[in-house]
Amino acid sequence: WTTTTSTSQINPGAFQGLGILEVLLLNSNKLVVSEDPSLPLGVFDELGDLNLLRFDDNEWRVVGGRSRGEVFRNLSRLEELHIDGIPGHVQFEQSFSQLKQLKTLVIHNGIEVIGNDTFVGFKDSNITTLVLASQQLYDIDTLSFQYFTNLITLNFSDTYLLGVSNISKGWFGLQYTKVKNLYMYWVASWEADDSPAKITESFYKYLNLTLI
Repeated sequence: WTTTTSTSQINPGAFQGLGILEVLLLNSNKLVVSEDPSLPLGVFDELGDLNLLRFDDNEWRVVGGRSRGEVFRNLSRLEELHIDGIPGHVQFEQSFSQLKQLKTLVIHNGIEVIGNDTFVGFKDSNITTLVLASQQLYDIDTLSFQYFTNLITLNFSDTYLLGVSNISKGWFGLQYTKVKNLYMYWVASWEADDSPAKITESFYKYLNLTLI
């Protein structure tokens, strides 16, 4: 089930009778998640069998420094989630931890900084694959990935602003995961100080603490 690229409002009960729906593509619309959302709380409650939701390329407004994940709270069988538009240094709130079956999390454009507490809301999750594809991402803290204890695959894609030296800071937190696969596509040609990007010995310093 998919919408057009101009949808700005989904009414309560819109998915009533669609309990067998497994794939929902709401990406590239004009939906807003905020204190005054165009996507009402409980709108997905009928979709008990949903396993793939694309909600990227919509507007995700932050309230009190936290992202609002309550709208996804009852998607108990969701296995893959795409979200987008998370500005600044944001903390994913605890409601995301209710997605017990979530295996793949893809974060598209919008996120700028990943701090040590950014992903605290996923600390009880079973996520095995994390994809970061934000062209706005420019900094990562050392313990950014510590909460993904079941993580096996980490994928960076199109993170042009991050730079190789910045990206390698995040490897320290990977020692608390099960990560075995690391992919980097179009990460950076230049570092933050405008020097050419290059992999040095320091890039591997914390990778040696992981299963990679």
